[in-house]
Parts: sequence; structure tokens; C-alpha cells
Amino acid sequence: MILFLTLVYMGLSQNSVDMIRITRRQVMETAHIKGIPTYHKYMAELQHFGYIDYLPSFHPAEGSRVAIRI
Repeated sequence: MILFLTLVYMGLSQNSVDMIRITRRQVMETAHIKGIPTYHKYMAELQHFGYIDYLPSFHPAEGSRVAIRI
């Protein structure tokens, strides 16, 4: 739940919930998630249950994209 709220917060700070640019480090820091496997587990669960569309990027400067389904 905290990860979803963090994504909504980040979307609001970017003035968009349609397509949000995120970095794993930034999300983990904001959501107080300590482990990388935990982050990936929560992102997979949010995507599986249909709360988000997650488009990971492996380019460090570009960041991943997340769309929140409302």
C-alpha cells in the first residue's frame, strides 16, 4: 500500500498520473523500502492486481515509467 501511495505522490509532484518517470532508488527511499527484492515484489503485485502499468527501463539516466490506473 505504501508503494502505491508513493507512486501517487510522485505522480502528483510531476503533475501527471498518466505516465510517471521514476527511479528505483527514489521510490525506495520515499517509501522506506530497504530491499531491492521487496521493491520488485511490490511492483509486480501492483501490476498483477491492475493498479499500475509498469514499463521498466534499464537505462540509468532515463528511469522507468509507471501509469496509474484509476
